[in-house]
Amino acid sequence: MRVLSLLFVVLLYFGGSCHSLDLQQLTDTGRAITGCVSQTFRKEADYFILGHHCHFLRTAGFFRWKWTYDGHLSCGDLGTFSETGTCLSRGCALEKPLRKMLLHLFTSGQATKMEVIAEATTASDLEDLDRHKIASFLSAL
Repeated sequence: MRVLSLLFVVLLYFGGSCHSLDLQQLTDTGRAITGCVSQTFRKEADYFILGHHCHFLRTAGFFRWKWTYDGHLSCGDLGTFSETGTCLSRGCALEKPLRKMLLHLFTSGQATKMEVIAEATTASDLEDLDRHKIASFLSAL
């Protein structure tokens, strides 16, 4: 919504005087809009999860006519855990790859069930509902 509002304001501001704009003004406006869109939908962060350094990347775009968020959690020697085209919220884009990573740690014997559940319930970047979903999923194993 913020992006559409920004585009609307830019169009109103430049609407009547586009012929008098120079290339530098158009370039600066384009960079400002691109920066706003990138910061709104893209996120990169580093996490330490049960002793493993992981890099998280969230992007967004249209998938099958829906606006979706993609999450990629790259954890070095453990591999990359991704969720593409199914997340309709930003939190889901972190929750699903994290769930896959924690399940991998548990099933491969690299962490106990209690360690994995404790990590899932204390993850500070997750919303309460996402933490609860992960903990419920792991408790059912």
